[in-house]
Amino acid sequence: MAKKKTTTKKAPKINFHEWASSNASPKTIKIKGFVALTLNTYNIRGYTSMQNLVRISAADVFEEGKNDTGVQRPDTPSHAKKTIDYALGLSETYEEASKFYWGDVLLCNRNTNATSFVINEKKHEELTQEQLSDYLGAEVEIIINTAKLDLDAIKNEKMPDISRVDGNHRLKGYQYKYEERLQNKESTADLDSLQTPFTMIPGLTVPEEDYIFEMVNGTPKKVDTSQVKYKRARRMGVSLLEGELDDLCLAIATELKDNGNAFENLVFAGGRVDEQKKVLGRTPPLKLAPLANYVKQQLKEASLFVDANINEPMNIIKSVIAYWNSVKVVFPNLFEDQAGKKGEYILFQAVGMYGFGMLGGKFMNDMLDEQKLDKNYFKKRLQILEKNVDMSRDNEEFRDAAGFGGGKKIYMYFLSQVTDLEIRKSQISEIF
Repeated sequence: MAKKKTTTKKAPKINFHEWASSNASPKTIKIKGFVALTLNTYNIRGYTSMQNLVRISAADVFEEGKNDTGVQRPDTPSHAKKTIDYALGLSETYEEASKFYWGDVLLCNRNTNATSFVINEKKHEELTQEQLSDYLGAEVEIIINTAKLDLDAIKNEKMPDISRVDGNHRLKGYQYKYEERLQNKESTADLDSLQTPFTMIPGLTVPEEDYIFEMVNGTPKKVDTSQVKYKRARRMGVSLLEGELDDLCLAIATELKDNGNAFENLVFAGGRVDEQKKVLGRTPPLKLAPLANYVKQQLKEASLFVDANINEPMNIIKSVIAYWNSVKVVFPNLFEDQAGKKGEYILFQAVGMYGFGMLGGKFMNDMLDEQKLDKNYFKKRLQILEKNVDMSRDNEEFRDAAGFGGGKKIYMYFLSQVTDLEIRKSQISEIF
């Protein structure tokens, strides 16, 4: 008689924050520091165990449509694990090193009832930037009642009481390593002893915190530039229209992705992509930063139109949006494409976006000489293109097209198919 196979159930995965809420001590964490001034921002600097910082804080991860006020990017587990291997001297890359160092973990206290501060024997439930300015150089005791922290906000990385502006990968790496050790019932002694410097900034608004995040993380190419650009557009709004060409292009790209326009739900603005994938059924085919660049090339091609409307930026914005909305009306199948190298059509590849964009710029210039304009101006010209050009990716005309040069090649090909004669013939057929 055959023996029944026995299966061993895997132990449930351990979450550090759930484990810490029951097992870690003390429940009230006290951390010493001193009031410092960095540029024009007052802060509290000190050092403490990494475990303390992991317990009390979390990233506030930006996710369009779900956590639009989020500041941070999602962590990359592989990178996070490398950081903690570095700190512990475990990676072979660091086997010959004897000293390890990193800068401050940067936190923002969002003035919750979980945190209080003692300065010169006076207790503060909250601290503003103005109050901190009175205590420059003074010793501070930061008291965090972990029972009052929002544990779900920390676990879900959404609007935590104390947010991580910089150093999230270090703390997440610590968390992953700690969970792994607990799961395997291995010693955590080396993790328990790890110390790290920190800076905590009380008294900031979330937009102020957001801007510091951008300055700290946006210049080195570590955070998705689309996330930085989208949050900048969200923060500055219509004031972008008063800026340089790059700002105008960002304003247009942001409008194109929203409000029922051509690329609604098709543009990734950084952060987590889960919510957009639910809506679209796949990862969005475009990113905001490249989209702004495609618009920039369109406006460079439309230089005559832009110069004529330089004091009326809304004319420029409305024209670009009307053009791309017309592209979607005439070529709806292109917007259903799965995009990228596996895509069926040319549009969502860089060469396609450049080609269509520059064609739109040419059409915008031509508007200045058009005797009779109507709302179907772009649509009529695009219908000629649709009749004459196969937009399939395997069209021989698109062979070997790549990058900006390939986009220009496709633009010239498009232009050869929408000649002045073809346009005039279309106009004649409408009359009769």
